[in-house]
Amino acid sequence: MRNLIGSTAGDFSPNQVRITFHPRSLEFISNPELSYEVLAKALTIDRAIGNRQGEATRLGNLGYAHMLKGNAKKGLEYSKQALSIFEQMGAKNQIEEIKKNIQTMIQLG
Repeated sequence: MRNLIGSTAGDFSPNQVRITFHPRSLEFISNPELSYEVLAKALTIDRAIGNRQGEATRLGNLGYAHMLKGNAKKGLEYSKQALSIFEQMGAKNQIEEIKKNIQTMIQLG
């Protein structure tokens, strides 16, 4: 699991934690429930430390994971939350990516 969770490059104070997780990494985990568990824990940490970008990223990852599992409705719920946060942040690239995922989920029904 080392490839899924780790530090990002940069200078951090001793009490800062950064977790990176790319949604496509989910394809490499044979146990989908473990994927959700890892993402949920990362989301909890992001919320606890007030990392809004991390929170939005994890919500988007959870949405994508549910879409891959065939649960577009649940994926849409998470993705809409992520979109709201990214819009508040003005994160244009993330907004575009999440909107594409949302469109796919709507088509999947």
